[in-house]
Amino acid sequence: MKTRKLRTQEKEFISIMINGASQKWSYLLKLIDIIDVEEMNDGGMGSLKFVSDDDDRQLGELIAEVDFVDSDDIPVSVVLNSDNSGKLFELDVWKVNFDALISWPSKEHVVFRESN
Repeated sequence: MKTRKLRTQEKEFISIMINGASQKWSYLLKLIDIIDVEEMNDGGMGSLKFVSDDDDRQLGELIAEVDFVDSDDIPVSVVLNSDNSGKLFELDVWKVNFDALISWPSKEHVVFRESN
């Protein structure tokens, strides 16, 4: 799989999610400029897998879950997860009609879901 650095709008969006999450995740903000990602095969909805050297890593905890409306008025749900070591694991994006994401939202348009 081809890896790359986060794009500016992805960094901004992930920062919004981390800043809106529990304070315990704030250390992850330092990593978004250096971490590599792989685009997930989701039809262009924007899901990303964060690259790690750890072959044994697994899904850990939910960091944040948000909703927003894409610029074509279609709802989008996004979950940011950590791995079992507390590092970024995946950004899981689901646009309800399965179309490609058009644009990442600004902070004012992001609605956080309450975690249980």
